Amino acid sequence: MTPRYLADVMAELPYRLRDEVGGYVHAVDAAADDIARECGIRLTAAIREDFLFLVGIRRLWSTINSSHWLAANSAELFRRAEVPRVQAGSLFVGPGEEFNQELRRLHHRLQVLLAEHGLDEPVEMSHVSDVLVWLAERS
Repeated sequence: MTPRYLADVMAELPYRLRDEVGGYVHAVDAAADDIARECGIRLTAAIREDFLFLVGIRRLWSTINSSHWLAANSAELFRRAEVPRVQAGSLFVGPGEEFNQELRRLHHRLQVLLAEHGLDEPVEMSHVSDVLVWLAERS
C-alpha cells in the first residue's frame, strides 16, 4: 500500500527514484504489523498510512541527501584537482555543472519543506521502528 499523498509526491519523481521509494515502502508495509508489535504500538489504519508516508519521505530524503553530499564532495575534489567536469553517460558532473546545481537546489528545497512540516527529525532517524514510535507519540 502506498499512501495516497505519498503517491502524489512520487508521481513527480523520475521512474528509478519512484520505483526505489515505492519498493521500499511496500517492503516496510509488509513488515509494519511486526514492527508495531515489537514497539508495543497499536497500528490503526491512520497511523499505518502516516507511517508509510513518513517511511517513503525518509527514503526519498536519504537518497537525495546522500546524492547531494556525494556530488558536493566530488565537485570539491574535481576543483582541487583542476578537473572542470566528468562525464557519466550523457550527464556532466562538476562544480559548475547544471546537475550539481539542480541537486543542490532540490536538496535545499526538500530540507526546507521537511523543516516547515516538522518532519526533519523523523527523516534522520536510523530505524523505521523509531519513526513509528515518534509518530505514535504524536497521534
